[in-house]
Amino acid sequence: MQFFEIDLPDGADPETYADSDEARTQFADLVSSGFIDFQLVRRFDIDGKEV
Repeated sequence: MQFFEIDLPDGADPETYADSDEARTQFADLVSSGFIDFQLVRRFDIDGKEV
């Protein structure tokens, strides 16, 4: 599995940005160009908190 980083707009909250239309467009462009295969995986502990 390969990981990469994306540049967030200045002052953007990562969680808010990840749920934005702007991020969806950016991710879709990367996937459709064949640059990445995108899979977002979130993990939670037994109390329901993201880890």
